[in-house]
Amino acid sequence: MELNRFLEEIINGTNEYLEIREIDHEGNVTQHFLKQQDINKYTPPKDKNVYFGVFSRNKKSGKTRCCNTTRVLWLDFDKGMMGLSVEERVKKVQDIIMAVGLPKASILISSGNGIHAYWLLKERQQEVTEVLRIIADITDADIKATDKARIMRLPGTLNIKDKERPLEYKILQADYSLIYDYRLFKELLKDCIGQVSEKPLKAKLELTKSIIDEIKTDRPCIEKIIKGVSKGERNFALGRLTKWLQVKGFPRDISQQAILDWNNRNNPPESIRKLIKDFNMYWYEDYKLLGCKINKPELQQILDKYCNRPDCNFSMSIGNINLDKMVRINNRLLNDIQKLTGNDLLIYSVLVRNKEGLTTSALNEELINSSGKICMSNKTILDSLSTLKKLGYVKIINGNKRKREENFYKAISQSTFGLGYTLVSNDAINKAIERGVSPGGFRLYVLLLKYAYNKGICNPSLNTLAKELRTTSSNISILLKRLEESKYIRREYKKQLNGVKKLVIRLLV
Repeated sequence: MELNRFLEEIINGTNEYLEIREIDHEGNVTQHFLKQQDINKYTPPKDKNVYFGVFSRNKKSGKTRCCNTTRVLWLDFDKGMMGLSVEERVKKVQDIIMAVGLPKASILISSGNGIHAYWLLKERQQEVTEVLRIIADITDADIKATDKARIMRLPGTLNIKDKERPLEYKILQADYSLIYDYRLFKELLKDCIGQVSEKPLKAKLELTKSIIDEIKTDRPCIEKIIKGVSKGERNFALGRLTKWLQVKGFPRDISQQAILDWNNRNNPPESIRKLIKDFNMYWYEDYKLLGCKINKPELQQILDKYCNRPDCNFSMSIGNINLDKMVRINNRLLNDIQKLTGNDLLIYSVLVRNKEGLTTSALNEELINSSGKICMSNKTILDSLSTLKKLGYVKIINGNKRKREENFYKAISQSTFGLGYTLVSNDAINKAIERGVSPGGFRLYVLLLKYAYNKGICNPSLNTLAKELRTTSSNISILLKRLEESKYIRREYKKQLNGVKKLVIRLLV
């Protein structure tokens, strides 16, 4: 039976009790404490609400002090589910999980009013509350359903809180081979651990004003678009605003709510159904709608209406960069740039643009330049992959050497936790493979891109760049000169009111 398999997975790895709690219409409670060998003997009643404890019990009690270990992480999604079909709810939850960088859930269950998600763990854990609260917060799941003594509704039973409308609680998807190391979640969430309070992290955006009112823009076109657009401009404006929110690191659910708020300012507003559909499409598309130069004249005409180039630090610093076919680099990785070489960044960029992953030979092919040679040694490739794996950015699956299987490498999708993304063009990556720029130069170029996208203008001092990359100002000066020679950048010196000339770097690739 499916229920038995589910409960066996929950209690697997311990000799302690699994609590089953039955509650009838009058609120009377019956508790059962089952050992693993007793699971097959239990049959849940059809006329009661039935729950199970996600933590094992070391005594026949459901109190927190008797809760010992769990083999799962879980989330209860019930917000925003009203009016959606079960299939739409599943798709929404899967999109949220993907958008925040969490791995695929092992089990998805329909609760009647929402979706419950479970991740099976390799080893039982005594403490998961902090991680649960973080992932509940960033996914907008029920943060109250994360305590140690939590009981969750049992699959295969009915939710009979409403006698006239009992709701079936059933397993929708279950892949019991999807078992995760708990350390993976701690690594993915390392920037947030220790920061969770009783109030959700997103509380700063949950104000009396609409979300769109609380968003600070850094580009004149976005500032104007946020005020609302006319019919005929809505689709283009939606795409541009969606990708801007994404590159700035706003979570998908917050971005969607901002778009819904923004839609009320449009004349006329778009239908909600079409708006959400188009928002989802743009969220997973590339970034060409963020560029300042667009190939389609009708779209360029719309952009020109909202553009204010003289006051736009973005267009002044990025220049004529084309944002079609971009590789998205998580700024969490760039916060570790001191630990990374230019070759590390190049290999990571190649893996990101091949998001399905690459075998050893396929990765080598990606790194072959026009002369027919791989742009770095095999040792350098392996060293870079090892570094990226240790930092948690790349997954390595070792092949069976006896069967002559190749290793497999894949970039790990991760949430930015509000740090945003930096976009690197395929042209820049390909020129680095051709060794049109050195690994050190490519590393500096990616850092300059981060400055340009997130600070609006790229004018950091030589000392600042040297400090970021743990090198000397003279070396930065040499690298900038070579980047300019390779047509990656152009340096301009602008005279300030005090007569001092200030370096501004325009990115060209």
